[in-house]
Amino acid sequence: DGVSEDTVRNMERDFRSIGRRYNMSVSNTRQETLKETNKLKNYPGLILYVSLLLLLIYVLLTSLSQTLFYQMRKKELDIYLCLGVSFKEIRKLFLIDAGFFALLSSLIYSFFAALSTWIVYSLVHGDSLVRISFYIPWWAFASGLAVVLLTSVLSVMLSYLSFKRRSAPVFTGKAVS
Repeated sequence: DGVSEDTVRNMERDFRSIGRRYNMSVSNTRQETLKETNKLKNYPGLILYVSLLLLLIYVLLTSLSQTLFYQMRKKELDIYLCLGVSFKEIRKLFLIDAGFFALLSSLIYSFFAALSTWIVYSLVHGDSLVRISFYIPWWAFASGLAVVLLTSVLSVMLSYLSFKRRSAPVFTGKAVS
């Protein structure tokens, strides 16, 4: 309570000299704990930047993969149109695909979000003297999940709109020769 910092430093120096005599290590664990805690305060920003980068990559890959997937199915969808299936019914197929894709994407996102956050946590806190509990902030998980769901549905629906725009003039009799 009434001990000055100089007195603590002198006592620490004396303990270290005694420890050296007997090949022992003496350290101020409170000071090291405070130093480690201050060092760890900067890592939530790192996790945020890694998460944003992964979401950006996800958005680009999802859009590209859905576009390629529906280009491969173009012949199949054209056959549906030739058989008299309306664009409204084809849109239902795309909506069902969007629902399954969004569900599957959200499950995969949940797994990889937890895994990648745990890996970053382990790398950051692996040899730390201070243990901080592992958790994913709910707002970070929810916002990532919202981006995944929105991107999943939009990528499928944009593919549908692209298909409809390219196919509509041919199958509605408005094609220009």
